[in-house]
Amino acid sequence: FTLKVVEETSENSPASDPNNEITAVETQGLNSPRTHLHDRDITGRIRDTAQIRYEINLPPGKIMKTKFTFEAPQSKGRAIVHLKSVFFWNEDNKFGSSGSSVYGVDPSVNIATAYNVNCSKSEELNTHMQCDRLQLDFGYITTLADDGWPNSVLPNDRFMFYIGLEIEISDHPLLTNNKKHQVKAFFDIGHLRRKEISFVFLTRKESNYERKMTFRPMLELNPTVEGLPDTDYRPGEHVMIQSIVKHKPNSLGEGNPAVVRIILEKFTKYVEGSDTLTTNYTGDTPEILVLQDGHQLDLKFPTGIMFPDVIKINLTVTVDPDNRRPVGLAEYKNTVKMLVIGGMVPHADYPKLKGGGPDYMNSILSSYEIVTFMSVYPECEEEIQIIDRDKQVQASYRMSMELDHAPGNALTKNLSWSAPIRTGSMWLDDLWLQIDLMKVMKVSKVHLDSPAASVAPKRVRIDISNTGTHFQKGPEATIRFDKFIILPEPIFTRFIRIVVITTNDVTVNLKPVQIFDVQVFGCAVNSIGQVDLANDQENRTIVPATLVDRTVSSTDPTKYRHITEDTDRNILYLCDINPYRPGMSCYSFISTEGKWIELPSYVNNVLGYSLKRGRAYFQDKSGETYMSSTNGRKVEVTNPSDIDEVINDATFLKAKSVPGYDIKTMDQTSRIQIHPSSVFTVGYDGITMSGVNLISWTPCCAAGDENGRRR
Repeated sequence: FTLKVVEETSENSPASDPNNEITAVETQGLNSPRTHLHDRDITGRIRDTAQIRYEINLPPGKIMKTKFTFEAPQSKGRAIVHLKSVFFWNEDNKFGSSGSSVYGVDPSVNIATAYNVNCSKSEELNTHMQCDRLQLDFGYITTLADDGWPNSVLPNDRFMFYIGLEIEISDHPLLTNNKKHQVKAFFDIGHLRRKEISFVFLTRKESNYERKMTFRPMLELNPTVEGLPDTDYRPGEHVMIQSIVKHKPNSLGEGNPAVVRIILEKFTKYVEGSDTLTTNYTGDTPEILVLQDGHQLDLKFPTGIMFPDVIKINLTVTVDPDNRRPVGLAEYKNTVKMLVIGGMVPHADYPKLKGGGPDYMNSILSSYEIVTFMSVYPECEEEIQIIDRDKQVQASYRMSMELDHAPGNALTKNLSWSAPIRTGSMWLDDLWLQIDLMKVMKVSKVHLDSPAASVAPKRVRIDISNTGTHFQKGPEATIRFDKFIILPEPIFTRFIRIVVITTNDVTVNLKPVQIFDVQVFGCAVNSIGQVDLANDQENRTIVPATLVDRTVSSTDPTKYRHITEDTDRNILYLCDINPYRPGMSCYSFISTEGKWIELPSYVNNVLGYSLKRGRAYFQDKSGETYMSSTNGRKVEVTNPSDIDEVINDATFLKAKSVPGYDIKTMDQTSRIQIHPSSVFTVGYDGITMSGVNLISWTPCCAAGDENGRRR
């Protein structure tokens, strides 16, 4: 034969007008292609599959370009009927001589693998894997000539073959009971186009109970951890998790929209900017919501998860990026939970409207599925070294300025930090020992002890700070038998403050609170970004050097309890620590009236009494403003230039401190009097005037009560 190649023109092009059912380019009749639809009406329920069968008759002795196109209905961006596949079909499952005279057609092979089959989405469809356009392109089909044989000799079906289209009924809101929807087929054979239309009817009779329990979406997630099965992950490492989301075989509903919810426990986290989440979803772009500080992810598929969809999710998570694991947990089984929630087409009054409408309530579309992996933790329990205890350790108070009472002694094994002795439980709230670790550290446990027969802490609170000026309250813990404080979870801090909450029952008037052998255990952290402190912006700056020691000694007559006396008028002046707010409170006792009077709040301390000028002198907290009084009531501002002359005068009675010593020392060896002829005497329990009790240091009373006593 001779093959002649010519340029395609409008006259010889096989293209046809798609708006016409039949375009005749050659004489119709027995020598023209013909089609026949075997299944015009299809009836089924949700997710039923059905076959639409077509018969194709071809004329003999022809070479024809052949392409079949099938179109399914769609609405609101979703396919009403999903086109699954196309196949060769024979009514008796015996091909016999069917198509025996048609070259290019082999009914025994799989069409999808042998021919060009393209299942695609129309522009209106925005779901993932639904198909509303299926095209089967045979290329060119050749039929044999009759060669003059009589019809009685040759088989009648030698120029005939059969095609089947498999469809799946979706859970579309327009699929209501007995409403019909068209499935169209276009057969382009040579210069002809034939069109066949089938009608799909839905039988939807499920009850409210069936819609809730059986005729509903049932998805599976199949989460797995990528990598070697026995891999142990360390804190900060990424774990790759893969999930294949699809409908179970018994799923009878579609989710639209649908949300894959991923829940991470406290030692696993999705870190934005570091971890990733990707999918193969081809519908509208999924939305990723990071919730619960990275411990929950909502992956929303706005155009739903349909019956044919197979969605692959690739997710990385970080193992314990905040180093939250408790001390002693050497290995841990991390768990990731997943489920699907979303909307479903309402039927039989399910699901219900949300709050009266117009939206329907979400439903659970899957069971919880979990995936686990093991994480291991390197030890973080080394003792943190303190370079200079005298500079890095301070306290709220110390008994005196003697070296035996210094806060730094708390880090030794043979000396102790000693606090002033104060009765009353509320003073413990303001009793603390502070250590500067010099950089942010992960602290896992603390060790502390107290000398035998001393007042020893039993329960403490560990406060934390990154500046040393603003502290965040931390966890409370009981000191164990081995003198360790095991924290419920590690803390991250530069400054650690051990606040005394309760003590033992040792006689408090004989022994002070004492602490020694303090050790802090943990390890360094990589960056300040791992620190979880207070929200205060100042708390997020790094202090370049250790802080000035602001420990108050109970022998300091400006910052601790102290007294002076107006000997001319028998007026006693007393200043003491305010237990309710920072700073000092000062009072005067006018003996002639038997009354305590609170001085203005800007008075911080008493300097003393000038016999020469007949005035008591005070100063404010800054130490730059001075005041005086002649009657214990009215306070007047004093010129600062006069102060040196006043306090350096030989007759000036300087204020005397009332230190926090034990009862024996205070009452026997260090009993305090302003001057030998004073009517006021200060001891361990309080102040007396000519043997009559004026004030007690006990927790029973406050200034101005019926007994005239204060704490």
